[in-house]
Amino acid sequence: MATKTESATSKAEQIRDLAARGMPRKVIAGRLDVSENHVNSSLSRDRASGRIPPTPRTGVVEGVVVGPDGALTVSASALENIGLRPGDDAVLVVTRSEVLIMSPATALKKLSI
Repeated sequence: MATKTESATSKAEQIRDLAARGMPRKVIAGRLDVSENHVNSSLSRDRASGRIPPTPRTGVVEGVVVGPDGALTVSASALENIGLRPGDDAVLVVTRSEVLIMSPATALKKLSI
């Protein structure tokens, strides 16, 4: 079954839909194989024409489930917000006070590994 984004007829509609669901602009660009500048321009045109998507959610707190084997189960919507889908590879960064989950591409950029 096609999602709303997959059935949208133009990149602008797809960008608008993903932005309205709170997906970061950089993730939208990667998902749709367009430049981040293209995403920004499209959303700027929407803002100018009065079609302003909701502000993306940031810092959302979601629970995870720790299984008996120590595996973490994270909701599909939380994964989607950082550009991951179920089954994708991810990088887990553990510090003294927090655990970060990110895509391998983001980890390369942020951690310079």
